[in-house]
Amino acid sequence: MKHKNIQQNKGFTIIETLVAISILVIAITGPLSIVAQSLRSSYFSRDQMTAFYLAQEAIEYIRNSRDQNALRYPSNPDMWLNGIATTTDVVTTAQIPCINDSNSEINKCSMVRTGSGSGYGFLQCASTGCGPLNFDTSTGLFGGSTYTGTLAPFSRTIYLNKVQRQGIETQDTEVVITVEMKWRSGGTENVFKIRETLTNWKAEK
Repeated sequence: MKHKNIQQNKGFTIIETLVAISILVIAITGPLSIVAQSLRSSYFSRDQMTAFYLAQEAIEYIRNSRDQNALRYPSNPDMWLNGIATTTDVVTTAQIPCINDSNSEINKCSMVRTGSGSGYGFLQCASTGCGPLNFDTSTGLFGGSTYTGTLAPFSRTIYLNKVQRQGIETQDTEVVITVEMKWRSGGTENVFKIRETLTNWKAEK
């Protein structure tokens, strides 16, 4: 009888251990899942904010170029999109169009940094879209002048569209800038666009 009681106690101890381990695993798995989800959300928010700033950077550069053209060509307001609507590809050095009719997205350009990173230029994108931007680990800046090297998960595509007024498309007074950002986060491709209307304020005076 004594031997039988010992065997029964040993079996009971094993069951208790298994139950305790199961409870411990459940207790750990829950918080770990929450932490993993929080990390994914944090990474997505970080990438989304970076993408927004890259899109806004393109808008601000084009707006600044418009203002500089107004000062550079005070007697010729038609030059307000000089170096933007038609520009020089920083890789091929060919003249490329970056402007479209009101409902077209044929001409796609990507804005990149040139030289030491202090200036900007444009690349003509393929019909399938623009390639990824570069990331300079030494400066922490995005947008190198080629699609080689340390590639970032972000691609930036810029469309300039003429505004249609009374059936006539014109770039003389107003264009719509659309910047499309794409990036992958957690194996999922994310896309958003921002738009802004740019006017030729010099011609309106």
